Amino acid sequence: MLKVACVRKIKGFILDPLRTINDCKNETLDEAMECYKYFMAIISVIIALFFIMNSNEIYSFLGSGTPGITARIGLGFIIGLIVFVFSIIGIWIEGAFIHIGVYLLGGKKVLTRQ
Repeated sequence: MLKVACVRKIKGFILDPLRTINDCKNETLDEAMECYKYFMAIISVIIALFFIMNSNEIYSFLGSGTPGITARIGLGFIIGLIVFVFSIIGIWIEGAFIHIGVYLLGGKKVLTRQ
């Protein structure tokens, strides 16, 4: 079930990102990933609905015929699932690249918050 705190964080990141980032600095990775999963699930549904509604244009651009509603819904579901899975995998890869880059550029010092 979607927690009220996650809804508040997602809304905060959209409307007031600076204050929300400062408020979320002390949360654990598990809490952050839980809200990220919910956020990416919402984004995946929006992308899947966009694909379902615009699949006629996509198929006509590719030179294929017009798909039926079952094919449109099935492909929309698959596209949404692919977006969700790759976004979860991608955040780990992106984090690894950022950490490697910071380490290579001399980020070995411990930062303190003032």
